[in-house]
Amino acid sequence: MRRTWIKHLSLVSMLIIASVSLPMFTVSDEAAIPSTRAEIPTWYKGDRWTYEGEIHGSGENWTVDASLKDVICKILGIESVTVNGTTYLCYKMNITGAIEGNFTWNMVPGRIEGVIEGTSYYRIADLCQVKSEMHSYGEIQLVLPHEYDFTSTTTFNPPAEYFDFPIKISEEWETSSKMHIEGHVYIQDLYDNDISATSWANKTLSCPSRQSISTPAGVFNAFLITDGGENDSYYSPDVGNIVAGSIYYNNGNDTVAGYIVLKSFHRATQPITVTLKLLPCEFIPGETVKIYGDVKYTDTGEPIENADVVISIPILEESFTVSTNETGYYEKIFNPQAFYDNTPSPIEIGSDGVIAKCAVDFKEGYRVRTLVCIDHDTPPEKPQYIIGVKKGYTNESYVFSSYAYDLNYDPMYYKFSWGDGTETEWIGAVEAETLCGTQKVWNESGSFEVKVKAKDFRGAESPWSNPFVVEIKPQLFVDIDGPYHALPGEPVTFNTTVYGGYQPCTYHWDFGDGTTSNESNPSHVYEEEGIYTVTLTVHDNYTAIKTDETTVVVGPPDTTPPTITVEKPWKGLYISNNRIIPFFITIVIGSIDIEINVTDESGIEYVALYIDGNEVSNFTAPPYTWTWSEKTFGKHEIKIVATDIFGNTATTEFAVWKLL
Repeated sequence: MRRTWIKHLSLVSMLIIASVSLPMFTVSDEAAIPSTRAEIPTWYKGDRWTYEGEIHGSGENWTVDASLKDVICKILGIESVTVNGTTYLCYKMNITGAIEGNFTWNMVPGRIEGVIEGTSYYRIADLCQVKSEMHSYGEIQLVLPHEYDFTSTTTFNPPAEYFDFPIKISEEWETSSKMHIEGHVYIQDLYDNDISATSWANKTLSCPSRQSISTPAGVFNAFLITDGGENDSYYSPDVGNIVAGSIYYNNGNDTVAGYIVLKSFHRATQPITVTLKLLPCEFIPGETVKIYGDVKYTDTGEPIENADVVISIPILEESFTVSTNETGYYEKIFNPQAFYDNTPSPIEIGSDGVIAKCAVDFKEGYRVRTLVCIDHDTPPEKPQYIIGVKKGYTNESYVFSSYAYDLNYDPMYYKFSWGDGTETEWIGAVEAETLCGTQKVWNESGSFEVKVKAKDFRGAESPWSNPFVVEIKPQLFVDIDGPYHALPGEPVTFNTTVYGGYQPCTYHWDFGDGTTSNESNPSHVYEEEGIYTVTLTVHDNYTAIKTDETTVVVGPPDTTPPTITVEKPWKGLYISNNRIIPFFITIVIGSIDIEINVTDESGIEYVALYIDGNEVSNFTAPPYTWTWSEKTFGKHEIKIVATDIFGNTATTEFAVWKLL
């Protein structure tokens, strides 16, 4: 009986270990759209994630229903760990928490309350699990209380690579690792013995989709990682970590299930910010790869000049040291050899991390990204979306954007076809899964099929996208004629011209006397004399809004022409637009501003300025000023013609001698 008892206790303890030791990872924040790919994370000392969860189990003569409380996973730093004679550079993760709940044995109900402590080590380059040390102790209360103490050390050979970075939606991969467990179990008055076991863990894992997951820490758009059974984990780009995980075990006699969810999290800030990019991030043997990025102080944002950046690629056993320039930029170009990893996948030969680290004045920063070795290039997929307007107007500029999924995450180029016989050149390169946009103006109305296709940096092209239909209408035009004249009590009928845009249109008239109308061609009666400004605002059936104004003069007709006064230049010597001295004629040397003042009680309709019989400018509202900058020599005739809203016209003429 005691051996069966300890077998089940060990099972529960190992489930706790597995629950709190799930590898954690982030995705890049550089993409402008939801990513289909998860890049390897960079953890740093002080990163912390707190979880809660439950464990439920049952067998022939036992049950357990317990809660995992405040399970904190915290990065303590980086440490070298040796397993089976091989040394790995690892993140050191500290694990603490508590377990409490109901425990039944042979129908005797009881309670379990204990503490969870442990340390787990993950290889920096790929987050393979290298080693785990766990300790759980507390009390099991049956008829009598029994203290328990469980310790274990688990090593993985080769290191267990649960996630084949970079994770890609629809990717499937194999993982295999030999796990060796050494430990000891003590239960007061019941059991005191060592445990030792070795077994192979072989699984097929996949990332089928991205899902919305609700946790106590919030709702996250998370990636699902599954073995196809009931062992799932979810991670979120926003959190940069696992937000939920579930484990299920059944050996035919016993069943144990457990889950954890994110309760809170904190990401530490590195003193030095190191960016790291790979071009390409997925290479074919024989191609060169550029490793590059920037280094700056995190608190000030100042670039770090002449600093050494150590770049290491553990799987190739290669390391380089390069220096930053005055902007903090660094770069290394090299020819990587083909390499293989322990997670066979149909879409890659192998993958492993590239680490870039910079240390200056007792401050440090580092970044990790995944380099992937492939044996052939895969063309981009057909772009699925075009983002832009479906309706528009002639002679207006519109932005259209698109992106294409590329299995190799290559830099991309895009070409747009506008449906009018024109298309763009190749636009780019832009980073993978980043929107690429451009502008288009149609000069003619009609229905146009916009399409786009993508090309990777190696020249492999996608098919054209499905057409995105855009309807273009002429610009909305509004004119209400005028000015209008009427006597008090006499109706004024407005002549309206509206065309273009998306019909039907709506109308709003403001007659200037506090009354309005929504008719298209209304009539209106003014009761009092005066000059009224009438405004018509037209909305089409889409987004166009146009406004036109006119004047209504109510009262007896005005027969007095406007008054014209020439303010400048007038009878004097002008040099560079300044009057030097009065003179009996007007002489101008250099450029001059012709300034005119026109007044009329009924209002000015139009002012025209002529030089030597040619109209050079016209005005419908003050200021009536025009700059004469033409270089000429000799006498010129200036004429000004002003017309009021009743059609009365006044003319003024004068001569100017212009030198230069």
